[in-house]
Amino acid sequence: MAGEKSLAMVDELGIRISDPTHTVFPINAKLRILDKAQIQLMDYLEPKYLTELETTQENIQIPSGYVEISNLNSGNVFKGAQGILRVALKTGTAVRVQLQYDDGTLMYYDDGEPMYSDDVITQTGTSLQAIRVKPEDLKEIKNPYFGYSDSRPYYYVEEGRIFILCDTYEGTVVDVSYIKLPPAISSSADTLINDTFHGIIITLAEALAWSMDERMDVRLERKEASMRFAMQQIESLNTVKMFFDKGNVIEPNWFDLPRTKPVKYFRRFHNGRR
Repeated sequence: MAGEKSLAMVDELGIRISDPTHTVFPINAKLRILDKAQIQLMDYLEPKYLTELETTQENIQIPSGYVEISNLNSGNVFKGAQGILRVALKTGTAVRVQLQYDDGTLMYYDDGEPMYSDDVITQTGTSLQAIRVKPEDLKEIKNPYFGYSDSRPYYYVEEGRIFILCDTYEGTVVDVSYIKLPPAISSSADTLINDTFHGIIITLAEALAWSMDERMDVRLERKEASMRFAMQQIESLNTVKMFFDKGNVIEPNWFDLPRTKPVKYFRRFHNGRR
């Protein structure tokens, strides 16, 4: 049931801030605090943990050589340029458009424009991952050894646009992967962030609630303690290193651990020592 998890988080938050009857903070106020906390978590947490919010918009044409971020998910991309994860493209030289008519006959053409709206269109060709560069480093790829081409595309993000660097733009399409903004936590909508992180969201919300509480004798100490505990968990997650097991790189099964382990615990695994 939509909103069931949100209300459970409200109840847990109420217990933590000594307001189980929702007297100091009504339910709607707690929902707003939890919504702010989920955005706060996204600010601090590495994108690799936000897979539920990762989405890809495919086959975007780039006749002008760029994609407007405002056209992705109606502009609801988390942190704008920072929310862009990957860009893959199929260049016009590698793509053929196949038109299939009702009688089964086929026709091919390469200009990227459909001849009839009722035709079935499929695209062929290999998708290439573009390499991201910072705008201030563009001069580096002018070197002929590192220059861009259809077989070695680059991209950079600036002024709300994703600029694609390749040789052929006519007929080229790109797939853009990004982190989308989650829906607001409410009585009818749950957070899309993985359930594993709900406890951290509540802890961050606890810190926010204590900062607004009028009980001056306790609020500062409780706010700092909650924030410190949440940040310790987030920083531990962000610093987890991959380790090797019989030649395969795998992630530690972090969430099965009964207590938070120090970073050196994972470094021992990474170095092949237990």
